[in-house]
Amino acid sequence: MSPSVSPSPSVSPSEGYQLYSKGDEVNLPTNNNDLETFYSAQQVTDVADNNGIYVDQTGTGQYMLHEFKDFVGDLTEWTIEWEGKSTLTPSSSKVVLQIYNFNGDVWEDADEDTTTGVNTDFFLTKNITSNPSYYKDGGVISCRIYQEAT
Repeated sequence: MSPSVSPSPSVSPSEGYQLYSKGDEVNLPTNNNDLETFYSAQQVTDVADNNGIYVDQTGTGQYMLHEFKDFVGDLTEWTIEWEGKSTLTPSSSKVVLQIYNFNGDVWEDADEDTTTGVNTDFFLTKNITSNPSYYKDGGVISCRIYQEAT
């Protein structure tokens, strides 16, 4: 009998799973497909803490987006939170935090900002306590933040 090496990486997301991407689009995507540029490992580390380090996304006449996929497993409630700032004042183009509803295959607004000044740090948050299964696919939630670059 000869030894056999058979690596079997898990294809199912598990605790600690994160997949972050960003991009600019003429129209807001209606699905939760990954955006055009994946965050580097360093960028994921940079945004893990409220430490004043940000990941930029430019856009002209398009939507600037960041999408975050995180494993929440069997949780029945959680809080989504985004911290950032914009070089385009939210009073001229609102910043919107959304969560993907897998039950209806739609993005739902969770929070928005229309008042914060340019280059000023602000937070958007939403507690998810109702119908949590609607927002999970294999234990993973999809959230995004966007602003239209006017």
